[in-house]
Amino acid sequence: MRPYKSGDKDMEKIEEKQVMEVFSTDVEQKCIYPSNPKFKEKRSTSFSLLPFRLKQKSKRKRCVSTSDIAEIEEHVSEPESDKVMLSDDFSTSSSEGEDSDCGHVNISFEQEVNGHALLYKTFGCHGTREGNIKDGSDISYLDKGRCIVADLLNCRLNIFSKSGRNTLTIQNEDTIEPWGIAIHEDIVLVTSRRKKLVLKLSQTGDFEESSFGDSLFQDPCGIATTQDHRIIITDIQAMKVSIHDWSGKWLDDICLPDNHDLQFKTPRYVTVSPLGDIIVSDSGNHQIYIFSSSGNFKKTFGCYGSNDGQLKVPYGICCDKFGNIFVADHYNDRISFFSKDGEFVRQVVTKHDGIFHPQGISISPDMKLFITHGSLKACEVKVFNLISRFKEKDVIPVFHL
Repeated sequence: MRPYKSGDKDMEKIEEKQVMEVFSTDVEQKCIYPSNPKFKEKRSTSFSLLPFRLKQKSKRKRCVSTSDIAEIEEHVSEPESDKVMLSDDFSTSSSEGEDSDCGHVNISFEQEVNGHALLYKTFGCHGTREGNIKDGSDISYLDKGRCIVADLLNCRLNIFSKSGRNTLTIQNEDTIEPWGIAIHEDIVLVTSRRKKLVLKLSQTGDFEESSFGDSLFQDPCGIATTQDHRIIITDIQAMKVSIHDWSGKWLDDICLPDNHDLQFKTPRYVTVSPLGDIIVSDSGNHQIYIFSSSGNFKKTFGCYGSNDGQLKVPYGICCDKFGNIFVADHYNDRISFFSKDGEFVRQVVTKHDGIFHPQGISISPDMKLFITHGSLKACEVKVFNLISRFKEKDVIPVFHL
């Protein structure tokens, strides 16, 4: 992705209008009547979104939750000219404590949120059925807008399309409690917490080669790969970070210097920056550690707290193409943005943007930030546009204001 230039037509269109056009659409929904839970009726409901009100033409039972409508209305500031688009994957919402065969209303719109990020898409809800998520422990961007989510409690991997539709579910006897995900070329690597293994799969769910890790790990969690085909794995029970070759053979452990004030307490997630640095989030110490590609310690940043630059149990981490670092600040309900050297820049999204206990994060080449989050468990995915006005040579992007 190239940074934003003033002449870019697509960006000029975004600036010319605050939100997308309200329009009417026919969508086919499933309605479950409480009098007979087993009875399902498909029907076509036509509705139009009027200023601050959802007017439903059908007189039958409403299938759109008031919370979803409130979310739409909250973002419609000028109804006469603003636009909101409901995606083709329209479906009803369900409470977090109940299973459902559908997710939230997939609201796809581009509107500035608190001046620092554009909410692009929301999908997923708590449950066990297709497209549901019970605990999205990690997420990784694939290609063409697709992403893959590790669902720890449902013991499966879900691949979602650009529109938020669940296109593939990978589940077998080895995908028990999948935790971390890494994509290396066309291979998906997954840490299995229950099996204490690392699985290698194709993006269609087939095994590419045998898994590895038997007797090597106590509780494998985060995983990342380097350009020279090494695999980095965090183990929160053994409190260590290890380096393996592509076959899984142990090469070395990454350690903090003996004279360092702290040692690993709960190394949870790991990523490798485009610059080759290995970056580890330590939830127990509320810090982020940066190591060189060879595993030598470079620096640490963060400390316990809720002020800017401070962290409360950091979870997922990822880097943009410049090497800048995004951290899921789990108990501060936000995503913090740091330079490649660990200098705090700003809060990208916060609980005011609807983010609660962020867990897994990933960023696409076109600067879309994918986040798994939820008030109790990470059962929803939010995608934000991060738009830079700076030129290619600038290291730290400044998001669209």
